[in-house]
Amino acid sequence: SGLPLNHPLWPFPVLIAEGSATVYINGKPAARLQSKMVCGAHIKTGSQDTFIGGPTERVAFVLDLEEWLHTGLEALGLAALAGGLLLAAMAGVAALAGFVAIGGLMMGGMALLGDLGDRLGPGYRDLFQGVAGMALLGFGPKLAGRRPAAVTSETAQRRAYLNNKFGRSGNLDHDINYRGNRETAAKFFKSKDIDPADAESYMNGLDFNHPVRVETLAPGKNLWQYQSPGAPQGNWYTLSPRVQPTELGINPMGTNRAANTIEPKVLNSYRTTQKVEVLRSTAAPTDDFWSVKGQSYPAKGGAQQLFSNEKGSFGLLPREGS
Repeated sequence: SGLPLNHPLWPFPVLIAEGSATVYINGKPAARLQSKMVCGAHIKTGSQDTFIGGPTERVAFVLDLEEWLHTGLEALGLAALAGGLLLAAMAGVAALAGFVAIGGLMMGGMALLGDLGDRLGPGYRDLFQGVAGMALLGFGPKLAGRRPAAVTSETAQRRAYLNNKFGRSGNLDHDINYRGNRETAAKFFKSKDIDPADAESYMNGLDFNHPVRVETLAPGKNLWQYQSPGAPQGNWYTLSPRVQPTELGINPMGTNRAANTIEPKVLNSYRTTQKVEVLRSTAAPTDDFWSVKGQSYPAKGGAQQLFSNEKGSFGLLPREGS
């Protein structure tokens, strides 16, 4: 906000804590205007001809005194309104309708104040909304002189029904990102001529709560893949040999088809031999029922994974010592 003493003396490195959740530079979210530093300051200047989209991702703790103050003041104001509502409910029926209407206007006003603050610059959103939250303190008790009206929960029930029917969380930003990640994966599988049934099965192994994006790997990139002993090369790769099978959504055990025995999966090393397009995602928690016939293994997921059906673009590396 430009005000002095926004935070105490900061003896640590001032690092950037926020960036785009969909645009990465050197493996880290790309910072942009209004991204916050660990001390709570905003980035105020940047390139005039480069625009970075996508939702904001926070990768480090932020000493965000402005946001905390704004949240506290707003919560205090809403608590005062709630107290006014209780008093109004005791007084009668008609006032509740007025309370709902006034509450809606106040929420809309908060949003408008936030938009106005964003136009003026970093910090003004919190400042305007915080002052408005203080003003609500004196407004709430005045509702007690009105007679409240009964409110039905039909709207809330209808919204909950639709969210459940269409698999939505109710959080608009989250639902938009989730749907966008699914569309990215579906388009990629279709572009690679993956059978629709196989594509749907692959989609079950992706956690769409995390970013899904298409990347092009250069030649010489080392990757790893877990395989059952004697099994052919698969389509899924990991970026690190330290990742465990369960983190990739698979059973650490597999069937040796030649010996018909259950054995630990083997970690094979590969290196890209040419440019290749891959789908990068996060493995979802999955019940692996295919690695060992008749057994289901609850894999926890959570690791980064790459998908490509262009097996000729990955060369198998010899094992150490062989």
